[in-house]
Order: sequence, then structure tokens, then C-alpha cells
Amino acid sequence: MTALAAPAAPARLTPVGARTWTMTLTDGSTATGPAYSWCEECRTSSHDETDLTPRQLGVRLADLTHNAVFPGFKVTVFEDCHGTYTTELLCGRIHSTPHPEDDRGQAPLVDLQVTETTWIENLGPAELADVAAKLRAQADRLDQAHARLVAARTEWEAQL
Repeated sequence: MTALAAPAAPARLTPVGARTWTMTLTDGSTATGPAYSWCEECRTSSHDETDLTPRQLGVRLADLTHNAVFPGFKVTVFEDCHGTYTTELLCGRIHSTPHPEDDRGQAPLVDLQVTETTWIENLGPAELADVAAKLRAQADRLDQAHARLVAARTEWEAQL
């Protein structure tokens, strides 16, 4: 598991069709590719996807990601430096980098935001299933703690 800061919001690509993306080179040629059915957006870290040189195209293709986000749940937390505030826990995204600089990003993976500033990234199906199983086990422990809390409150109230 890897902790990292929240990623910056990259720019959206201009959609060419219902399920494609495109980048235009200075000579007028284009690079076009599919946006997967699960993909909600195609993004790069650049705002400019036209008039690219061949070298810039390689960089932009390596930056290209397909994303689909999923929600977490909101909780109120307290931190010494920020006080009390509401934040979202366990939200995340499915992502794929079709033209990565390494082979790890080609297949869709999940990044899971544990807290506002902590992520578990690049989870494959087995790793995500493992995290889900651990969360289910923790939910069972929370149910047990809840039952103990209810019993403790009942006992405390009886003493009043």
C-alpha cells in the first residue's frame, strides 16, 4: 500500500465522438483512440491537445488516462490543524493508461482514497478484493463495538 497526496485535476480532452479521444499534430494528422465503455472521462495533464509535435504527442499519450470515479461516504472528523470538518472516505477511481511509460498502467486499476490526503493506489482485482474483505471484517468489528457500546450505555443509564 502506498500513501500519496491527492492527485491534481488534469484537463479533459476534447471528445471526437461518443467513445473516442483525439490529438492533432502540427502537420494536421491526428492520433485517435477508444474511450472504454466504463470510462467517464479521458484526461491528460495538458490543456492543449492540438498543434502537437511528434515528441509532444508521445508525452501526451503517456499522460492519457481513462477514468471512472466511485463515491465514498462522508464523515465529520477533527484534526488539530484544521479543526472539525466533513470529508469523504473510501472514494476512488478506476483508471487505465493505454500508453504508459511502463507496463503497469495498461490494464484498468483502482486508486482508493482512504482519507483526504492518503491513497492506496494501483490495486488490481485481487488487491481490491483483499481490501474489500478487510473492510468487511472491520465492519463486523464495528458491529461488535456497537453492541458493546449499547450495553455500556444501558448500564450507565441504569446508574443515574
